[in-house]
Amino acid sequence: MTVQRALRELQQMRTTYSIAGKGTFVHPDTVDRRDEAPLRKALADPTRLRGLGDYLAQQTAILERCETAESTKAK
Repeated sequence: MTVQRALRELQQMRTTYSIAGKGTFVHPDTVDRRDEAPLRKALADPTRLRGLGDYLAQQTAILERCETAESTKAK
């Protein structure tokens, strides 16, 4: 009973999930939900967020150029 209750509480906290006939597993996002998680620390830093935004903007521009080149080539 104690183990069942513990597993039920972990599921309610979204730390684990169950698949019928397979078992109970630790949720893959559990590490990122901790306060000291590396991703949380990185996203809390405004400088890193700006850098990430710049990087994503550059990647988007590259993808748009590739799509334009492919559509021009297809014509």
